[in-house]
Amino acid sequence: PDLCSSQVSANHKQYMEELAFCFSVIPIAKHNERHLKNYWKKKKLPETLVRTVSLAGEMDHVGRNQKKIPYLPKRRNILFVSTLEPRKNHKHFLKAFCQLMEQQPQLMKQISLTMVGNRYAGNDEISKFVTAICKKYSNIKWLGVVEDTVLRRLYQECTFTVYPSQIEGYGMPIMESLWFGKPCLCSGQGSIGELGEPGGCCLTDVCDIEAMKHSLFRMLTDEAYLIHLQHEA
Repeated sequence: PDLCSSQVSANHKQYMEELAFCFSVIPIAKHNERHLKNYWKKKKLPETLVRTVSLAGEMDHVGRNQKKIPYLPKRRNILFVSTLEPRKNHKHFLKAFCQLMEQQPQLMKQISLTMVGNRYAGNDEISKFVTAICKKYSNIKWLGVVEDTVLRRLYQECTFTVYPSQIEGYGMPIMESLWFGKPCLCSGQGSIGELGEPGGCCLTDVCDIEAMKHSLFRMLTDEAYLIHLQHEA
């Protein structure tokens, strides 16, 4: 209820109940399959055929990066691709990021954070918060919506990505990051955890600012760890 309106919840409940009467249902993550079946069981609805098929993790017009890097540049460029909506967790992440910069001022000269994503209809609070943060810190930028060619370039130029979303049906920016051979800081729960667990991701508690701060600090300062994640990716 803290992440979406009551109308969205009501609509989704009806949607899940109607799915039980389809010939078959194809979720895009095992996490979703488990939740759907549990919901049907709770509501005593008849189960239908359910088979999970993951989405393709590719990025159009660019080949998968399979080059292993021997070292990292001193400058750490972080990329955050996501719509500015509550469940994407921008406020928690930015608080962790800014606290880390205040506590480790020497890092501020070595890191930059670029955010890409549209505003979210019905919630101007997050975009106002992000705008205020960008005005305060010169090394944080929010580009809004960008062309695909620009997004591909940002993925190629970044050191690693962050995707601190609390809940997802899938988590496509994680797969895009791995496609470019870039490590990703993300949750270890739900469908996001399914994508991150095989490798290339720093899994953390995205609801805990201190945990995110610790994971972010490690990715920024532990070169051997970050290279290890890149090789996994």
